[in-house]
Amino acid sequence: MDLKTLKNNYAKVVKFALKGRVKDAFSINRRLLNELGDGYLSDKQKDQENNYKSIIKYTFEGVEDPDREKLLDNVIKNLLEINDQAFWKLRAPHLSHELYQRKKFADSVKVETESDVNQVLEDISLDKEISAVLEGLNVSEPDNSEDTEDTSYTVKDIFYYLFMKDKLSEADNNLLYQLAGSDTIGWYEKGLFVSALTISLFNCFDVKKFEGLSFFYKQKENKVWHRALVGMVMGFYIYDQRLRLYPKLNEMLFQLGEDPSSDKDIESIIIQLNRSKDTEKVSKKMQDEIIPEMMKLKPKIEDKLGLEELMKDDPTEDKNPDWERFFEDTPGLVDKMEEFSKMQMEGSDVFMSAFAMLKHFPFFKELSNWFLPFYTENPQVQQVIEGEEVEIDKKKFLDGIQNSAFMCNSDKYSFIFNIQNMPQQQKQMMFQMLQSELDQMNELSQQDEMIDDSSRNKTIFVQYIQDLYRFFKLNPYKEDFEDLFSYNLDIHNTSFFSKIVSDSNVIRNIGEFYFESEHYNQAVEIYSRLQEEGANEPEIYEKLGYSYQKMEKFELALENYKKAELFDSNRIWNLKKIGYCYRKLGDNDEAVKYYKDASRLSPDEPKIQASIAYTYLQQEDYENALQHYMEVEKMMPDKPSVKRPVAFCAFVQGKLDMANSYYEELLQQEDNRFDLMNMGHVMWCKGRLQDALSYYKQSINQKDNNLKKFLAGFEEDKKHLINNGVDSQSIPLIIDHMRYQLLEREQ
Repeated sequence: MDLKTLKNNYAKVVKFALKGRVKDAFSINRRLLNELGDGYLSDKQKDQENNYKSIIKYTFEGVEDPDREKLLDNVIKNLLEINDQAFWKLRAPHLSHELYQRKKFADSVKVETESDVNQVLEDISLDKEISAVLEGLNVSEPDNSEDTEDTSYTVKDIFYYLFMKDKLSEADNNLLYQLAGSDTIGWYEKGLFVSALTISLFNCFDVKKFEGLSFFYKQKENKVWHRALVGMVMGFYIYDQRLRLYPKLNEMLFQLGEDPSSDKDIESIIIQLNRSKDTEKVSKKMQDEIIPEMMKLKPKIEDKLGLEELMKDDPTEDKNPDWERFFEDTPGLVDKMEEFSKMQMEGSDVFMSAFAMLKHFPFFKELSNWFLPFYTENPQVQQVIEGEEVEIDKKKFLDGIQNSAFMCNSDKYSFIFNIQNMPQQQKQMMFQMLQSELDQMNELSQQDEMIDDSSRNKTIFVQYIQDLYRFFKLNPYKEDFEDLFSYNLDIHNTSFFSKIVSDSNVIRNIGEFYFESEHYNQAVEIYSRLQEEGANEPEIYEKLGYSYQKMEKFELALENYKKAELFDSNRIWNLKKIGYCYRKLGDNDEAVKYYKDASRLSPDEPKIQASIAYTYLQQEDYENALQHYMEVEKMMPDKPSVKRPVAFCAFVQGKLDMANSYYEELLQQEDNRFDLMNMGHVMWCKGRLQDALSYYKQSINQKDNNLKKFLAGFEEDKKHLINNGVDSQSIPLIIDHMRYQLLEREQ
């Protein structure tokens, strides 16, 4: 069975089982089991299918059974777990050679008794002692990872054991409990084990993997529990529909919900996951964005007259200026991030593209190192720094790198290893500059409790999620893994979210993040939920309206703007938005009405007058349009974008001398292709045909124009020429005359 078919069948079993199509799920899973040839799993499936048939039989016979729902859930749960194991076993041969060997190793390890657990712990301790001795003697440690005769286990072995395991045993669970509470195992090694569990959970569902993550989370060891919580949240998200089948997981959710600090932590995780997802989304948009050809060939009247330039709000004014930004109520974050030289506390992954090219070092060929937290005692880091002849305080330098917030762990390793490739003079300058920056950052971090626990936690979440992002996007075996960041990551829509997050401020903050990062669909989901839960404030209605407006759902936008209007706050801004929505819906009379209401409250605001004028222009009420554009001109006499629609309205109304004067003034400032064409129209209507042809040719010859574009625009203006006395039969003749002249000139 090819990998695509395998994945499709696996997904169908999960979907059908959770949707109540249990027989179909059994049938498809039978195909996987037949492919696998595993008698043990096949027998388990037969037992579960017989149980399901019994439930059906008793239901059909009308037998009342208060435990029927529980029995049915148990069948579904067991079916899904059989499906998980079958899929993971069938998936293994499709893995790259390196990972396939790691999978074989994981399957060969037997941790079944208390004695096995103790032996593993002893082996790890001994491995650490030997490594320390070898490091002191400067002797390389042999790689025994594939030596089947060696029965001792290293930290790396345990990482791969957890990383590639499908289902954990009770003894494995005990081992994880011991590892989480161990005082002899370093925090960075525990961080490795947590990452191994997290990826293993993504690969294959297992309640014990959730429990293992919770062991590390409950220990609250710095930089370890953060990783464990990220793994738990992502596991809950991926398997959200299964959670109801497992009382242990529901108890875990309950305990998380009872933790007063978990709401803010989960808020940070959700926001950072979506920020990281945006790294790829923005890149795709840059590559894939295409301007429609019709927009190039058929300019609209607003393009010709530059009306968008005249009416558009400043970037700071488009959104309601009275809205508070998401992070303004947390001054310990934004202000301090700026002081911290933009060290990614908001999570903007500005270094992804730069460091993507620095993952070629041998260090990154070892898969476990993609998850290894940066720590100064790392022998490979020490080897690089000790070999440097540059005069610096090496301990202080490494401490600064470890504690800095502007690079994730993976990038810190890239930075250190790249030092070896730098010319000596450049290296000296870099060390001095970086040392100075690190000194300043350390001073700032000690002032006024600049980095509180909340900010520090957010930094750790940011860095770890960026590490995960690099793993899924850049590691040499990335094709072997389902990309976590390809998911929607709409965690707020899951059933588990409402069980563990109860703070409405946290929910609101997530909505604000979506809103500010222009994820308007998700913002609408959050704001609508807050409304349903009783939130009744104008800003929510305004932001709902604005989000719908950006989604071009103008009826819904209008509905919410009108609700906001009832609060009588931000009235001018709200009236303008209502007018805008009516205009987009084609109800220009209502649009003018609301724009005029706004104008009465703010008579000196030119953009409101411009909006009124534009609405009249769309109605082809050129007289009123001209009147209001001239009002705008009085307020903004030096702005060319005001004079352009005045000139056009004057031309359309037959005020040719006035139009002539305005176009002359405009053309003295720039040779605009639309102004040149319209000046040609004025000349023709005044009977100066030769001058008209001259202006038309100048328009066509502009660098942003050609004959095809010119004729597309000209076609729209024919009616205005005819209304101003030009003979309709002469128009195609004059156009062909001009085309002949252009053709002769080219020849």
